[in-house]
Amino acid sequence: MKLRAKAQEMMENDVGPASSPLPGASQEIQEEHEEVVERTDWTQERAGQSLVDQGIGIMVAVIVIGAVAIPVAQEVISTANLTGTTEQIVGYVPLALGVGLFVAAISLVR
Repeated sequence: MKLRAKAQEMMENDVGPASSPLPGASQEIQEEHEEVVERTDWTQERAGQSLVDQGIGIMVAVIVIGAVAIPVAQEVISTANLTGTTEQIVGYVPLALGVGLFVAAISLVR
């Protein structure tokens, strides 16, 4: 069957991505799919996925902040012509980035 004819048939029969999670499947297969989805407990898998997502987020943050932001901030601060109180306050920026990264990593553990 040609693609255009197949698409037209699916539109006429209200079968497609908008109306069914299994486009083109028979009614029996769609009903079995719905039963399996209803019986499946997804809470444990979602909790595990959330932990994995957070772990990946922390790893990205460690790379971005630890390997890029802190060294760049230190270099900019050292090359800037700052004196007195301004130099002292701006000197805490890399420390603040490091503490923020530490707190983010610890929040994953608790």
